[in-house]
Amino acid sequence: MRLRAWALAAALTVTSLGAPVAAQMPGHPAVGGGAAAPSIQGLHEPVPDSSEPDPSLPKGTLVVELLDADDHPVPGRTFTLGIVRQSIAQGDKRERRELTTGPEGSLRLDGLGTESAIAYRISAQEGPASFAATPFRLPDNVGHRVRLHVVPVTTNVDEALIAMQVVALVDVKDDRVIIQQAIVAYNFGRNAFFANDLPLALPTGATALSAQQSMSDRTIALVDGVAKLRGTFPPGESTLEYQWQLPYGETANVDLAIGLPPHVAVARAMAVAGPGNTLQVDGFTTPQEGSDARGQRVLVTEKSFRRDEPPATTLTLHVGGLPTPGPARWVAAALAFLAALGTVLWALRARREEARKPASEALESLAKAHAGELAAARASGEVGPETFEAEKRRLVDDLARALSS
Repeated sequence: MRLRAWALAAALTVTSLGAPVAAQMPGHPAVGGGAAAPSIQGLHEPVPDSSEPDPSLPKGTLVVELLDADDHPVPGRTFTLGIVRQSIAQGDKRERRELTTGPEGSLRLDGLGTESAIAYRISAQEGPASFAATPFRLPDNVGHRVRLHVVPVTTNVDEALIAMQVVALVDVKDDRVIIQQAIVAYNFGRNAFFANDLPLALPTGATALSAQQSMSDRTIALVDGVAKLRGTFPPGESTLEYQWQLPYGETANVDLAIGLPPHVAVARAMAVAGPGNTLQVDGFTTPQEGSDARGQRVLVTEKSFRRDEPPATTLTLHVGGLPTPGPARWVAAALAFLAALGTVLWALRARREEARKPASEALESLAKAHAGELAAARASGEVGPETFEAEKRRLVDDLARALSS
């Protein structure tokens, strides 16, 4: 499932819960928006990368500048020019050119295509980490300039001057809890941090983990029930957005223990509020009610972690008042199944009426009786949804084989 775009900017920046929180929800612009990390005196303040048209350059010309953490040019540095030529008729064609900056830390390329179907991207590797500028198309009247910073990399988070901010948003769809998360890293150091399969525990049964597509190498994958975070967090602000699901069956309560990344400074938990819904988070204050941009109710609570506190490793949420499937839901499903079963029987009977054997008739009668018992058991709650679906498929398959023999 494609992850919907977030706009948790308000949820990330609101520090007071004394008034209703305008927690922006899916469907709005994404987190980040190019904003710089908070400025703290005495800490490194990185110069942002840039990728923009340059009127001083002629049409079809691209200048690439590679820079270090202090914004100084890096001569003799290899980088990659990625080119994508889009074509509906022939499909996309991709090309990669390995290039090197000159003595002044830059490289000029002339005569590049300016067609709207051609896109470019500049990237560079430093050990396991990847640094990349925003993809672009060349203007049809001026040139383009890219300034990309490539800095040393560490895989030890304790060697990186990073503070993390975490947001978890809980919603309920049918029989599943949908958890959308954002991790915002503020890197105040001169080095980039590369997360090398950093484990983030998820509850047993978690599934459908997917990350919001982005231009960075940051991603997250589910491996043996554990979410593994991988990718580069350069100086400045970086964001990873992702979601996962957890079936909750027929209980009105669900507990979620979510692993946190290291160096969490602020964590915020939110739940889309329905009638009677509740939210509790271990160690957090009582959630307060707010609303999203569409007026939808949300419950919100947050906590800031002090340096003298033990590192936060887990965010434990208790969501209550979830809707549970009543008997009417399963009675309707059972009746629909019986109607579909009748259609299958009619079609098979019309084809094989004359050739039907007594044994097939007996099996049909038995299957109908079993179907009725199955529907009643599902309606009463004696049979779970997975067993109900499996038995439905088996009945139809058995009948198809019997009546076509």
